[in-house]
Amino acid sequence: MYISLKTKMAVAASVLFVLFVVTASYFTLSYFENMFKESISRQQFAHVSTLAKTIDDKLLTALRSLTTVASSASSDVVTDTAAAQRFLDERIGLKAHFDNGIFLFDKRGILIAESPYKAGRRGKDFSFREWVQKTLATGKPFISDPYISTYTPGLPAIAMTAPLFDKQGEIIGMMTGSLALTGKNGLAELSGIRIGKTGYLYITDNHRIMLVHPDKNRIMKPVAAPGVNKIYDRATQGFEGTGETITSYGVPMISSVKRLESTSWILIANYPISEAHAPLVKARYYFSVAASVATLVLLLLTWCIMRRLMSPLVAVTRQLKHLPDLPAEERSVTVGTNDEIGVLATAFNNMIAALNKQQTSLRESEEKFRLLADFTVDWEYWIDPGQSMIYTSPSCWAFSGYHAEEFLTSPGLLCDIVHPDHRRLFEYHLQFVRQPNLGVLELEFRIITRDGEVRWLSHVSRPIFGQDGTYLGRRTSNRDITERRHVEEKLQEKALLLESEVAERQKVQEALAIKQQQLEELNSSLEERIDRAISELRQKDQLLIQQGRSAAMGEMVNNIAHQWRQPLNNVGLIVQNLRVMYEMDQLTQDEMNHGVEMAMDTIKYMSRTIDDFRHFFRKDKLKLSFSIKDMVYRTLDFVSANLKHNHISVELEIRGNVVAFGYPNEYSQVLLNIVNNARDVLTERDVAEPSINIRIFREKGLNIVTIRDNGGGISDDVLPKVFDPYFSTKSLKGTGIGLYMSKVIIEQNMGGTLTVRNNKGGAEFRIELPSA
Repeated sequence: MYISLKTKMAVAASVLFVLFVVTASYFTLSYFENMFKESISRQQFAHVSTLAKTIDDKLLTALRSLTTVASSASSDVVTDTAAAQRFLDERIGLKAHFDNGIFLFDKRGILIAESPYKAGRRGKDFSFREWVQKTLATGKPFISDPYISTYTPGLPAIAMTAPLFDKQGEIIGMMTGSLALTGKNGLAELSGIRIGKTGYLYITDNHRIMLVHPDKNRIMKPVAAPGVNKIYDRATQGFEGTGETITSYGVPMISSVKRLESTSWILIANYPISEAHAPLVKARYYFSVAASVATLVLLLLTWCIMRRLMSPLVAVTRQLKHLPDLPAEERSVTVGTNDEIGVLATAFNNMIAALNKQQTSLRESEEKFRLLADFTVDWEYWIDPGQSMIYTSPSCWAFSGYHAEEFLTSPGLLCDIVHPDHRRLFEYHLQFVRQPNLGVLELEFRIITRDGEVRWLSHVSRPIFGQDGTYLGRRTSNRDITERRHVEEKLQEKALLLESEVAERQKVQEALAIKQQQLEELNSSLEERIDRAISELRQKDQLLIQQGRSAAMGEMVNNIAHQWRQPLNNVGLIVQNLRVMYEMDQLTQDEMNHGVEMAMDTIKYMSRTIDDFRHFFRKDKLKLSFSIKDMVYRTLDFVSANLKHNHISVELEIRGNVVAFGYPNEYSQVLLNIVNNARDVLTERDVAEPSINIRIFREKGLNIVTIRDNGGGISDDVLPKVFDPYFSTKSLKGTGIGLYMSKVIIEQNMGGTLTVRNNKGGAEFRIELPSA
């Protein structure tokens, strides 16, 4: 962006003026602000001190009035309830000080009378109140800390007390006046006083409890915690004065603090800083506006003066700007001044005359050179030592599709048209342009024309020297050798193709011979190898089935043992009971029949258990529709005793009656296998509260059962191998085929999926089957 000299000088003068004004104003405003803040602080503290004196006077006036009335009371007001009530009711002037009632207590702190009277309160013991205890103990008047009144339930109040004495000077009771902190009295009315528009007053006691505040909800509640309001923290340590702070609500305030002499309570006036300093903000604004206007006026005046002084120089500048477009006779400058600008114009005119002569001579030489170079067939160009192109022949268009003006105005175009495969070689070659002692340099490379055609160039570069021996760069001649290179490439391709075909035929012949020999050997041994493999597979299948049956039978015997243990104990107890009754001659026919019936019921139950286990392991012949819920219950019945023996709880989550299609007995064996594995893990790892969670639900058209334990899960290196045959983590106790056979049953026999993952601190097996 062009900025004139006169504009720069005008801006510089304005900047200096602004810096001076801003610096002077900063110190002036700072002094004014400090004096203004000190004035506000003094006035606010004086106001708070006056209010504190007024509050002290009102409190002491009320206390003196109470003491005067107490001294005039006769001793019979303590013994005669009716006289005490009349005495209080007649104290009209005293009630004007105490809006929450006046009271008479005996020397034990028992309420004798109160005014206004409220039924059911006489005779109550108030000796627990601090102000009762201190007055009776010291015999002196006392102003209490805030408390919750029982006279007006829930009302925050303070009490003033005065002791009652008999003629011998012994304390016989006390008189009390109560002021409501939220009522209409001289103390509570302080909350309505405003400092400015939004400032306010509040009073706290020495225990950081709020006594008076415009927000009634804050009365009798703790003030801000230590460290929040710094001025208040200093006030609790004895500070009196004014300072800036931040309230518990985050509002910056000017706070003035004064203690009451009568009670040592703390009176604080809060004045928002935003309101107190509003005049300062306005002063800053007015100053900013005035400084901006003055700067603009100064800028305009400076610009006008500089325009007048700089007009001769502007004329010279304008002539220089349009100098290349002017004819030789119009390039001189005429200035009507004799100062430095006039001397500059004369020197400029002399320089223009010398340049005109040099340009005429150069133009004649250039025309002679172009006459020879422009009509050459090859592409000729001249590059100076700085790698800038000085001249290129018009034939460059026939070679590259780009005109001479494009190469002269775009220095990088010469490298850009070089093929990417040869560009690094060409850039390396250009580095020798600066070295005059290398002589003639030759190079062959490809270029890409504007139309995308690839051409081969033969490049010859020679150094150029001036008459005085000065190195002027290099003259380069480029010749199109595309046709020659194409012929050479085709010949080379045919030679390579012929060699490749010969080598390929030899490889094919060798490979055929090897394949023929292998095929003959394979045919001779194929039948024998197939028979041997089939035999080995059958043996492995038989072994796998036998191991599976053995493992299942072992689990069955174990479960039968757990199922029979309690029934056998019951039969033994029945027989022993019959024997004892027989020996004691107490066995009747009814007792005998009852014992035999109980024993037979137990034996029938054990027989049914045998049948259930026998049918459980029977192989299904046909696919059937079955309830997954029933299969889960059936499986849990077989292992329930074993699970109870190991203190393992089972959690069932069933969403509807889910029906699948397949082999129910084989499905039950899969469930039994997974539950048994979970049981083994929970017992081996001695889990504190072992449990098995079983969920039955439908999702996306599939019937799903998940079985999850809380045994800590399966390690990452074992998890991918749990379904492999003969893989087991149980050492000698495991066969390694249970989960493998379960996966075969679910995925191959029933068309579902069986997967496992670690979830919620245990292993979770997921069985998915299509709907029936």
